[in-house]
Amino acid sequence: MLLLESNAPFTAKHSVMRRCVALAMCLLLYLAVGQHAALGQKTRIKGLVTDSATSLPIPFASLSLKGSTAGTITTDLGTYVLETRQPGDTLVIACVGYYPKTARIKPGHFQELNISLAPQTIDMEEVVVRPDRNPALRMHDSIVAHKPLNNPDRLESYSARVYNRLEIDLSRVDTALFRKGAMKQLAFVKNHLDTNASTGKSFLPIFITEAISQHYHRPGVGADRELILASKLSGVENEGMAEFTGAMRQKFNIYDNYIRIFNQGLISPINDNGKLFYDYFLVDSGVRAGHWCYQLSFRPKRKYEPSFRGYLWVADSSYALVEAKYELSKEVNLNFVHYVSGEESYSEVKPGVWFPKSKYFFADINIAELGIGAFGHKTVVYDSVRLDSDVPRWLARENAQVVVADTALDMRDALWDSIRPLPLSVREKGIYTMVDSVKQLPLYRTAYDLGLMLTEYYYPLGCIDLGPYQRLVSKNPIEGWRTVLGIRTNKKLTRHVQLAAMGAYGFTDKRFKWRTSALWVAKRHPWRTLEAAWWHDMELLGRSPRSLTQDNILTTILREKWNYRLTLVDRLSLTYFHEFWNGLSGQIMLETRRIHTTPYVEFARSSGLKYPFINDARVEVELRWKHFETFITNTFYRRSLGSNYPEVLLAITGGLWQLPAPAQPNSFSTTLHPYGQVQLTLRQKVQLPPTGYSWILLEGGAIVGRVPYPLLELHEGNRTYAIRRFGFSMLDYYEFASDRWIQLLWEHHFMGLLFNHIPWVRRIGLREVVSGKMLAGTARYGSLHYFTPPEGLGTVGWKPYAEVSAGVENIFKVLRIEAVYRFGHLYTPGRWAVRAGLALQF
Repeated sequence: MLLLESNAPFTAKHSVMRRCVALAMCLLLYLAVGQHAALGQKTRIKGLVTDSATSLPIPFASLSLKGSTAGTITTDLGTYVLETRQPGDTLVIACVGYYPKTARIKPGHFQELNISLAPQTIDMEEVVVRPDRNPALRMHDSIVAHKPLNNPDRLESYSARVYNRLEIDLSRVDTALFRKGAMKQLAFVKNHLDTNASTGKSFLPIFITEAISQHYHRPGVGADRELILASKLSGVENEGMAEFTGAMRQKFNIYDNYIRIFNQGLISPINDNGKLFYDYFLVDSGVRAGHWCYQLSFRPKRKYEPSFRGYLWVADSSYALVEAKYELSKEVNLNFVHYVSGEESYSEVKPGVWFPKSKYFFADINIAELGIGAFGHKTVVYDSVRLDSDVPRWLARENAQVVVADTALDMRDALWDSIRPLPLSVREKGIYTMVDSVKQLPLYRTAYDLGLMLTEYYYPLGCIDLGPYQRLVSKNPIEGWRTVLGIRTNKKLTRHVQLAAMGAYGFTDKRFKWRTSALWVAKRHPWRTLEAAWWHDMELLGRSPRSLTQDNILTTILREKWNYRLTLVDRLSLTYFHEFWNGLSGQIMLETRRIHTTPYVEFARSSGLKYPFINDARVEVELRWKHFETFITNTFYRRSLGSNYPEVLLAITGGLWQLPAPAQPNSFSTTLHPYGQVQLTLRQKVQLPPTGYSWILLEGGAIVGRVPYPLLELHEGNRTYAIRRFGFSMLDYYEFASDRWIQLLWEHHFMGLLFNHIPWVRRIGLREVVSGKMLAGTARYGSLHYFTPPEGLGTVGWKPYAEVSAGVENIFKVLRIEAVYRFGHLYTPGRWAVRAGLALQF
């Protein structure tokens, strides 16, 4: 979730994934709605099965491709979708109470086929029906009871060779636009258009990646290992992406109670409490994979809950899954997601032990209802499964769970064709060639540069980038109107060092400011960097790196009141970052600062003596731990993709501060004042399906030694109308300072849990969000009053300051508005405000 405060620290960083998105979004500007069918190796059929006498849909009718194992059943609405690579030209349709029927199809084509079945007339003797429990519920109970035995993740140890294929397509592509203007350069891509059976929409592939890996599972948290043996990508650079093509980075398991995709916990059809969310039907039985199996169909009890409809084939003795097919209910409160489906098949690797054989996942995503969108296809195939298999010693000693072999990116096409378990269709093979050809066109470079500018806030110009443009113009009461121009080098100049410089000028104070830096990437796996920086610029002391900078144009537009607490700071720093192993990193920073006084932030003693500046020199050591954290790595920066574990941050600082000599303001005093600081932060995103998810932040710290108020913990204020997720929305600038403090922030997103039950509200997808925040702390009188504090600055005390808020998000799918109420430390009885933010989330 991206709120207005959150365009740092990652928004100015390079990201390979965001370049992919940038390319896709720029192509969206040129393409429109349309349909076109193209030849392929897959047979794709969709349609409706109805009763010929009543024209009503027939649920749970079976459809199979004659002479093959491919098949499906209709939903409770009578619809079906069948996609298969198996050969066959005859579709067999059957249902209890109806005469079976066959229909001819065109292999290798997309087609819509609606079928009507004639009802049978059956004479029966009198039947006495006695009340009994639904056998489908007994079947569900047996599946749940045997989950600990059948869940592959519960096996003691195993190894398997895994093939992963991920494809991204642009959907609803209009072929007519390839005959217009600059788009004629892309006319050749029309040969790669195809039609999706599930949605009936045309699509154009823009990205495909494949990987073959050896996956080892053994007991213990963090004990799994995966070796990427081969990786092949199109559409993006290989740099930093190969490790994300393996099975462990793209995992979903139907045996889990909740399938976590799209930022929601989707309720599995074999959830332990599935009877609360699904209706189950026992519809068929037969031999599947050499075993007698039962077919269990399911559908949601209530609309708008994150649940599926579909069917399972279950082995009769072990109650293990043999096949599964499911699609997400269309009424689910998911943004931009129009259709989701999945298919899974399992095989018996030894008596009573079933292991996945293949998995397929499909998603149709569309930002605009009638505009172009995107398809995502994920295919996983498992083979060479071995139980009780040990991890090789050299691989077990690796710090990272996913290791990329040195030769993974060098495998030739001929060898790929011989080792991939699923052959590529003619269309899929052409994606690699097509993308390489598109990247050579001037149109691609223009679209790429535009997309990079929109997502990176920098415009590429040869071996340099200009920006960031969101800071080009701003205003504050110290500098007046301020203009900024920045420049940085990119990898075209060198891949190991990035130089950056930024100049700023204030038209009221008529002073020039600057920032310069040099970043050296010493190593990428593991990540090791060294950065030197020299600044002479205005700062807000105590500002969080996640909040909007004061020279951001949004800060100027959204201000509630002017910020007079800015100070001019001269800063010289040297920072070394060292990743020890995946999840654990540390950095050490050497820094000197000269903090200058202003008419609004004065350094004055109670005797009336004023100082023009404070000198501060410090060493900060920071350790950060986030288990199983994953990153997208680029040339100079990397972006965290998070993990399911909490982030723990420990920072320890030791420093000296110094004042100029009273008689000689430009010279140093001989008195050095030592101090120390320790701060511990815990932050975690907690998934709580089906009730949503929470963000929790707990932080505490202490300063040892006497320091003046500019070096205390100045709790960050917010006098804009923007929401602060990891800060306080209603604190004023320089309102509270502490040398011992603790704060707790909690925010919960219900994801429509209550609104989904209100008919007129659930149609527009509104969601509930609440939060509670608390701050307590003290500052010794000798520190807070070493200088006369600015007006309004005081200490919180151990009687905490608190805020609570309640609001509505997902307004027009991007807007969040909440009412915030402030408890304690009130200037007037009661205080509340309205805050807003932008958030793009599923």
